[in-house]
Amino acid sequence: MRRSSALVVAAACLACAGARGPTQPPDTSFAPPRSDAELDARLRFLEERLDAGWLHAAAWYWGWLGVETVAGASQVGDAITAQRSEDRARDVVNAVKSSVGVADLLLRPMPGRQGASPLRAMPGATQADKLARLARGEEILRAAAERADARWSWPVQLGNLALNLAGSAVMLGFEHPSEAGLALLNGTLGGEIEIWSEPWRAPRDLADYQRLIETGRAAQPLARRWGVGPVRDGIALELRF
Repeated sequence: MRRSSALVVAAACLACAGARGPTQPPDTSFAPPRSDAELDARLRFLEERLDAGWLHAAAWYWGWLGVETVAGASQVGDAITAQRSEDRARDVVNAVKSSVGVADLLLRPMPGRQGASPLRAMPGATQADKLARLARGEEILRAAAERADARWSWPVQLGNLALNLAGSAVMLGFEHPSEAGLALLNGTLGGEIEIWSEPWRAPRDLADYQRLIETGRAAQPLARRWGVGPVRDGIALELRF
């Protein structure tokens, strides 16, 4: 009976993955460029801003994908070798939650993780080529901005909580309340760290892009600079962004 209950709740964990964020395609309805000069300016803007955000997006995506994959594989191995049923139940629940995390990352890959490389890979010899490249860049920018704003939405926050509640319910079914409470706390906190560490600069870039379309001018991105310099008791690392 407990085993069947565990399977039901594990399936509920997988269902909760759908609440982690929006799955609708981004709206890419921008006004068309009024001249070749504006087209070139908008392309330069998109390439510069997408390249400026690629490192954060790529590091977040591949980093968390690696963490979830390694954790899931490790938990599966622990479940296979576990001697006690309670340890096996805990490891199975954690492996299911990690698999949900991997599935979420694969089904909703982070926009902008390749910078402007997708644009540069497209032809750009004719105006039609440039317009297609522009549309692709606008699509990536809009998707990245929507992804950054989604962290404030209740489906994302509720999805994180529901996933961990479902996992803890399985542990309660195996009569391990202390482990269930600890798993709920740690899992929810880890999920929040993953959510709030997502790239956040795209909404500002989108606002600047819309300003560029409307006025022909866009705010300059904040300069990033790092360096090492002497201080009174040693050296200091300075980072401006």
